[in-house]
Amino acid sequence: MRILALFFIGALAVAQAPSSFQPVGNMSQLMIDMIYPSSDAIFYVERAPPQNDREWGALRATALTLAESGNLLMMDKRARDQGDWIKDAKLLVDVGAAAYKAAQAIESRIIQ
Repeated sequence: MRILALFFIGALAVAQAPSSFQPVGNMSQLMIDMIYPSSDAIFYVERAPPQNDREWGALRATALTLAESGNLLMMDKRARDQGDWIKDAKLLVDVGAAAYKAAQAIESRIIQ
């Protein structure tokens, strides 16, 4: 019972701890410098598909950037609301993660 009580007290302390998250860029900078270039690279990949493992690695890293950008949009200081904003940010994470896994799978076939 004491262990359970200590667990709940610890969880409460962590939940109330101030966030160490400090935004560097504003929303416009995130969109222009991270999200738009990453999404364009993935959406238009068939225009100039990667030709070697280095290019597939770059596309994989771009997909990871897109997925993690969705997480940035959901952080407390950036989330506009808990409705459509969060839902759309989660979709960005899902799309980026799917693109990451696809690029990783193709890259591993090329290397072998």
